[in-house]
Amino acid sequence: MTQAFHKGRGFSLAYQPIYDLASGTPVKVEALLRWRHPLLGQISPGEFIPVAERTGQIAQIGLWVLSEACRAAQAWPQVRLSVNVSAVQLGRADFAAQVLAVLERSGLPPGRLELELTETALLHESEQVRANLGELHRHNIGVTIDDFGAGYSNLARLRSPWVRGVKLDRSLTSDLAAPSGDFSRQLMRSAAQLAQSQNATTTAEGLESAAHVEAARRLGCQLVQGYALSYPLNAEQFTQLLQMTHTTA
Repeated sequence: MTQAFHKGRGFSLAYQPIYDLASGTPVKVEALLRWRHPLLGQISPGEFIPVAERTGQIAQIGLWVLSEACRAAQAWPQVRLSVNVSAVQLGRADFAAQVLAVLERSGLPPGRLELELTETALLHESEQVRANLGELHRHNIGVTIDDFGAGYSNLARLRSPWVRGVKLDRSLTSDLAAPSGDFSRQLMRSAAQLAQSQNATTTAEGLESAAHVEAARRLGCQLVQGYALSYPLNAEQFTQLLQMTHTTA
């Protein structure tokens, strides 16, 4: 598998909208990496990303994703772009400089870029990680903590100036509308209130029904994402979606 990790080979990006519940329109879009192996076919990111991290190729792949996504997002001034970043990338000495260079080449304003970092990526913050986060924050590049609530949650991180929002893990949002979902509902309400107190947003991902969306609305979640709202789209389809939603809004 690792021999097929050449720059851009078999890679493509899908874009999943993130909706604002108050307006009902997309306000962000998450770039999702897809990979079709020349022999094995479509492979899940959960399989190939760990391999890329172990073999040291994730930095090159991540840079390709960031470059392609920023270039595409130039056509979508209505929304912010969200790109996932691994712990390996975040710990590199040249990471912040690479992000700024990509933005300069693409022409995308830094304030329109948001990086999604998992709690695992932040679990062992090094001096280099803190330096990268500080440099990104100085250039108005936001950070969202992904998979929030799925593992070790250091709530004190919400006080960090570089945190723009949290995204609740789908393991917590899957039973929001179920009778057995009291714990998930209480956690979402608490997370939304805590994030709001720090001027950060709360995103519920993995919403697969209208009942999930309505539950998120009642619990104070500002942003929502999932199949109930939109499947991941290619760039052309997302452009058409924006044209339709902003025409009818």
